Amino acid sequence: MSIKDKNETPILAFYSLFCRFFLQAAPTGYCVPDNGKYHNYFTVAEQLTTLDNLVGMQHMIDMNNSTTSFKGTCYCQTGKNESYDHAYITSVVNPALQPTTSRNNISYYYLNKYLDIGLQIYILGVGYTTVPFDHLPNDIGGTYRCHNGVSSQTTFYSGGSGFIYLYVKKQFTGTITIPSMVMANIYATIDPRTVSNEIISDVIVQGSVTVPQTCEIDEGQAIMIDFKSILASEFSANRGQAVSSRKITRQVNIKCSNMMFTDTLGATFHASAATADSTMVATDNPDVGIKIYDKHNREINVNGGELEAETTKMPVTLEGETLGTLTFSSAPASATWSRPAPGPFNGTATLTIEIGH
Repeated sequence: MSIKDKNETPILAFYSLFCRFFLQAAPTGYCVPDNGKYHNYFTVAEQLTTLDNLVGMQHMIDMNNSTTSFKGTCYCQTGKNESYDHAYITSVVNPALQPTTSRNNISYYYLNKYLDIGLQIYILGVGYTTVPFDHLPNDIGGTYRCHNGVSSQTTFYSGGSGFIYLYVKKQFTGTITIPSMVMANIYATIDPRTVSNEIISDVIVQGSVTVPQTCEIDEGQAIMIDFKSILASEFSANRGQAVSSRKITRQVNIKCSNMMFTDTLGATFHASAATADSTMVATDNPDVGIKIYDKHNREINVNGGELEAETTKMPVTLEGETLGTLTFSSAPASATWSRPAPGPFNGTATLTIEIGH
């Protein structure tokens, strides 16, 4: 125990602690691809239904290219020995594409008079994003460090997958070709402010879109015409003379799908001709041919001659179904200047349904 003088003044010592903080700024800079601009190909091979083909419909096509990635080098303009863990991705739409409208957060561009086209691409860490967009942070799968202003072998995962969007402006049938075209260019920086002029990759869209139309005759069954037994004496010795008394008239049913209200039906007849002028179907009896007539009793060319069809039901359903009939007649005829020898004869032909737009 110590005894202090009552007049002793205690001495207080104050210590000041000075800490020096070093703040390290994140680097800034831009990136370039290691092996030239990387091409992401979005190839469309799409078949639309009648519902998809209605005016105002939007159709989404998945372009999943899985884990597409490529390497690049980033140049650190500041923070030449600092690290970064994101690249910032910017997409710019090809200026040759004409913007049309925006629907449901998708920006559309003119493809042709029937379709507009839109694009979303996948940004790792962000998700699917509509182009164009500006400086979105892309997860690059780790931390990269600048060494004397250069960071090599940065991995980029963006742009390899996405969605193509089609907007129907006018109904169509058949196939529309999407010519190979750059739809978006992609740029990368290591900070959210630097503007880069170096394209690291692009998205190239190409392919086709089809609205198929199908027709069937008599539910797909073969059309059989049996002339029964004919006496050889019924044939004339004049080539091209038909046995009119044996003429048979048939009406067949037509059913077509994916039809538009303005579409019309017709048919063409194709067969091997018995004569050079294609007025008769050839048979396996060289002296016998078969004449074909339209519904007005006019002879037709058997190598591409046209037959009229009558529409009995217009497409009033969403399935675009059209019903119709086709009427034609056939009669055996003399293919040579001789009456035929006794025996059976057979011939074949093809009816092709033609759809007019």
